[in-house]
Amino acid sequence: MINKEELEELYWGEPGTEMGTYIIADKLGCSQSTIYRHFKKYNIPVRPPTTESNECMTKASVETSSRKFKELYESGMLDIPVMSGENSPNYGKKASVETRKKMSEARTKYCNTNPLDKDIALEIYDLYKNTDISLESLKDKYKRSMKIIHSIVSCKHWTTKDLTPISKPCGQKGISHPKAIIDKKTALKIFDDYKTSNLKKKELANNYGVSYKIVHQIVNCKHWTTRDLTPIPITTENNGIYHHRSKINKETGLEIYKKYKNSDLTQKDLAKEYGVHISTIGFIIRCTHWTTKDLTPISKTSSQKGISHPKAIIDKKTALKIYNDYKTSNLKKKELANNYGVSYNIVYQIANCKHWTTRDLTPIPNTTENKGVYNHSAKIDKEAGLEIYNKYKNNNIKKKVLANDYGVSVRTIGLIINCKHWTTEHLLDD
Repeated sequence: MINKEELEELYWGEPGTEMGTYIIADKLGCSQSTIYRHFKKYNIPVRPPTTESNECMTKASVETSSRKFKELYESGMLDIPVMSGENSPNYGKKASVETRKKMSEARTKYCNTNPLDKDIALEIYDLYKNTDISLESLKDKYKRSMKIIHSIVSCKHWTTKDLTPISKPCGQKGISHPKAIIDKKTALKIFDDYKTSNLKKKELANNYGVSYKIVHQIVNCKHWTTRDLTPIPITTENNGIYHHRSKINKETGLEIYKKYKNSDLTQKDLAKEYGVHISTIGFIIRCTHWTTKDLTPISKTSSQKGISHPKAIIDKKTALKIYNDYKTSNLKKKELANNYGVSYNIVYQIANCKHWTTRDLTPIPNTTENKGVYNHSAKIDKEAGLEIYNKYKNNNIKKKVLANDYGVSVRTIGLIINCKHWTTEHLLDD
């Protein structure tokens, strides 16, 4: 229970010792609103604010301003009870009818400080309808939000619900538009210049001081000035050499075509020489480019293949020697590759008749001549295989031990003892 004398002494004490409501609430362990309720109950007068500021005239209340209070809280001098949520004394309580009425009156009073009456709203409506003023200018002039201005103009506001929404007519489009850069006369000049001359869009944009996009819209009849006209089709007049991205002319295209046809130059070499992409060279030689559309596509014949190919490493005579050596001797592919100074892949292609030199021949089958001990990956011969077989059979030595002794994998030992290896295949029949 809060005593009247104690509360009066804390709030209206001697000068310099009086406290603010927040400090008293903290000391008595209640909320600030409780202190004010007891002031009303005991008819204790509240200290008035000064005329200079909104702060109380006493020393203690000045010290409990937001800045000072923050300093006290951070230093740990104040122990503030948690008054939010379930700990709040007003938790679960509903405001009385009288309180709600007061709140409503306060809200109405606040809204009426700068009211928007029907006359002002109609003034905004008429001004927007009859002049070229923008919504943003109305917002700044009447100091209202853009949402309210827009709702008045579109007749969604309560003040203009009975009126017709304003939709700006053609007077606000085209040359009348505040952001219009070009008039109809200039746009038609651009259209005619592009149609009759070989000027590019970029050049026209620079000549008339407009963007490339506007010239593109005018030419394609997407601009308000040329919507009634027919778009200019993409013909030879604005294609090929006249295209703004064109890097080569017809003469250069024909020169590339002839060079590729009559010399051993590759597409890559020509692309570097003429400073174009390799795909452009491809289009030119296949006659899908605008410079060579009337010509016959070049397909490199046998003259550019085999020994005539600029990257050919081996001739037919040497390749046939490799083929015969591999077929008749016990030489491995790796050894033949080292002997003839070619890669293992080329020897493999020759032996399997996948090389241009041996395509007419029969691939060499995997027989005993190039199997088993003759295989380039073979690690053991027939004698070693039989030795492993007998050791495992008679001495019961483990596979792992045998694998370590002979330097092979456990799997190879398993194949040998199960007669699935080439060294012990014949034992399975016995």
